[in-house]
Amino acid sequence: MTGSYHARQVIVASGAKLKMLGVPGEAEFEGRGVSKCADCDGPMFQNETVAVIGGGDSALQEAGVLTHYCGKVLLIHRGTAFSAQPRFVEQVKANPKIEVRFGSTVEAVLGDKMVEKIRVNTGSGSEELAVAGVFAYIGLEPNAAFVPEAVKRDATGRLVTGDTLETTLPGLWAAGAVRCRTQNAPPKPWPRACSKGRYFSGAGRPMLSRSQPSCPRRRSVSMLSR
Repeated sequence: MTGSYHARQVIVASGAKLKMLGVPGEAEFEGRGVSKCADCDGPMFQNETVAVIGGGDSALQEAGVLTHYCGKVLLIHRGTAFSAQPRFVEQVKANPKIEVRFGSTVEAVLGDKMVEKIRVNTGSGSEELAVAGVFAYIGLEPNAAFVPEAVKRDATGRLVTGDTLETTLPGLWAAGAVRCRTQNAPPKPWPRACSKGRYFSGAGRPMLSRSQPSCPRRRSVSMLSR
């Protein structure tokens, strides 16, 4: 749908996407060796060597998934130690199919029609590693580019909200991975965005003027089904 729409309250629950490495060849070879899903694309790399980039939970978990299909998994991390949970680190150490490369960064993805290798900077120079697939798990980037720049964000680009999930723009709310966790909120993961409806149906409702009653449920459903 295109056009302009008017609402007294707007909820942004656009989520986040995997960050890209931003190196030459990454975008060009997406779908031709560069992938974002080990479960989906892992079976295409039977007995081949692939590279996983990252040092957090996602990188180590996906590396483990790929060992069910691949002959070898190169786990490349720019740091000197993983930031993942200890149990994932132990699983990686115990898996003979995973080869860890600390202190290394990917400079380019290379190949002809498909990915054939990557160029890696090891700190002491560059080397090329033969791989058939590249999986980058270096964090998430919030899908918030469409949100007005005046809305406050944190250092990662996530929308800053108060305890009721309202942003710095009155009437604009954020839920899910697009928002940053409130600084004084309990350190536990929030459920999926739809569960946060209690804030908008409960805490949010008193903020509406009594002279502007909420739309009938039937009308709301009919508009969503168009």
